Amino acid sequence: MKRILTVILLACTTACAPTQEEVLKSQRAYCEGAGFEGEKLSDCMMQLEMARQEQETSRKAAVASALQNMKLQPVQQPYMMQPIQRNSFSCTSNSMGNTLYTNCR
Repeated sequence: MKRILTVILLACTTACAPTQEEVLKSQRAYCEGAGFEGEKLSDCMMQLEMARQEQETSRKAAVASALQNMKLQPVQQPYMMQPIQRNSFSCTSNSMGNTLYTNCR
């Protein structure tokens, strides 16, 4: 189950990620909405981009760590019952009158 979720997470990180154009548009809208113009707008967008890159690096490290942890976990082998070893012995029975005598070795 854990492996399936990790694979889905990896697939989503590439397929679900916004394009560079979408990121820039979002950053510009945020900075303009905060009232930045001109050089201050560029500084704001640069700060947002640096923060995004740090988050991306951290996310990639977390995914790599999760994959590494999956590889390190030993695969659990199915439990196999060991056959019961019985001591082989033989018995002989002798009767004397109404009494039965049994001798096992």
